[in-house]
Amino acid sequence: MKNFLSLIIVIIIFWFTGCSPKVKPEVTTSEVITSEVVTSFTNSFGPIITCADSTNSMFHFLTFTLKKSADQLEVSFLKDSLTLEDSYDRVKHSFYVPRKGSLLNYRIKSKDPLVDKTSGRIFSPDSLPFLVAISGDFDGNIEVSRRILESIGNKNPALFIQLGNITSGKIRKEEFGDFFLKNKAFFTSIPFAPVYGEKDIDIEDWKELFGLSGKGGYYSINLPETKILVLNTETLGVGSPQYVWLTNELEKSWNLWKVVAMHKPIYSSCKNQDEGIKGMHNILEPLFERYRVNIVLCGHDHIYERYEKNKVVYITSGCGGAPFDSIVMSNDYRLASAERLHHYVLLKIGRRRIAGVVCSIDRIPEKNDPLSFKVASGDVERRWGDYDALEKTHSLDEISMDTLNLDMLVSDTMILDTFEIIE
Repeated sequence: MKNFLSLIIVIIIFWFTGCSPKVKPEVTTSEVITSEVVTSFTNSFGPIITCADSTNSMFHFLTFTLKKSADQLEVSFLKDSLTLEDSYDRVKHSFYVPRKGSLLNYRIKSKDPLVDKTSGRIFSPDSLPFLVAISGDFDGNIEVSRRILESIGNKNPALFIQLGNITSGKIRKEEFGDFFLKNKAFFTSIPFAPVYGEKDIDIEDWKELFGLSGKGGYYSINLPETKILVLNTETLGVGSPQYVWLTNELEKSWNLWKVVAMHKPIYSSCKNQDEGIKGMHNILEPLFERYRVNIVLCGHDHIYERYEKNKVVYITSGCGGAPFDSIVMSNDYRLASAERLHHYVLLKIGRRRIAGVVCSIDRIPEKNDPLSFKVASGDVERRWGDYDALEKTHSLDEISMDTLNLDMLVSDTMILDTFEIIE
């Protein structure tokens, strides 16, 4: 009887282990990641043009098409031309284009009508000076971010740095595709340097879309006499691969200017500061000071703030459409700040100085309006009743016209702050 029961048990075990479906191991190849990206967007968009490598020799063009297509990219330079073809029918298309000279024209051929015949002209500076635009924390606010990008586009910068959190973190992938479709005119004509924020799409999808697969969401860009180091503050710590990479990049850099762009600031003046921010100054400040970083650009806090410590200028610009924060913390090094104003930053990088101007796209409030914005210069706080004084303080005469031509700014923005960094 015991032998019979043992036989029955063996048969039952064999039945369940042999006939039940086997669980396949998780596959993490780039093909599977691509498939996840492909099925998540509801719009065709592109091309998005990013700086693909730190040698300053290539652009990365990305197009995303809902209809499978073997896309072509036709590129013409000043003296020659080339045609690149993605010969496979798929929905995500990557093209790597060499930089030849300061100007290139391109045209896309695709089966998808939203992408087909898209054309543009890309400026790639080969000498100083050149213009860089910065804004952060759009948080899925299509209307405000569109107005900011339209204003920036009128200035024709050589590079746009977005300081993280394009999306709100709620419907990330839907917002992501919609954002690039509705801002097509901007991203098809201005090279883009993305910074990863905690509300953006999954980091693996993010890296693949922007031509950064195999990297940790951090990278460098070399422009004439300028190195831009883009950090991922979600994975940064002493001894981390990113920290080692950053140290090596700074050690070997002989560039005239060193610029760092990252999402979270190392100091926060807002009530939403967290441990990830608080601990960062111990990690990064010594590196920035030792290797003479000129300017650090951050988002995350939905304010504008500029301060300087040990010859390093820190900018927080996080009012690209996200709900506004308030400045509640003191900062002995603060030179200027603003609340409740959507804005962006322009840097004109020249041979002897970086000239900066902070531009708000919001209207000037009437005197009888409830308090809707606040601007401070050092310890002097200005509200709507003092706007005339603010205009006078940041007049066009304050910065010489040979460092930054401000004539182009006054038509569609109001100036919140101006500053210079001397080499």
